[in-house]
Amino acid sequence: MRLEQLYHIVEVAQSKSISLAAEHTYISQPAISSSISKLELELGVSLFRRTNKGMIPTLIGEEIIQKSSDIIDQLEEIKNI
Repeated sequence: MRLEQLYHIVEVAQSKSISLAAEHTYISQPAISSSISKLELELGVSLFRRTNKGMIPTLIGEEIIQKSSDIIDQLEEIKNI
């Protein structure tokens, strides 16, 4: 698990789109998709349901995304010290 993967899943959850998340993070859509797929494989769970209406977090995905968001917030606090 890498820190950038946590940033990716939080961004996808907020934007509900891999394409928009790619634009916001200035990396390619395939790179974000690959990052998420590798994290899902490592964790052994599916974090998102891919639907016509966008990327919808699964129940376990919601919990992992929330914890990832908390970690990112704590990292920002450390940077501000």
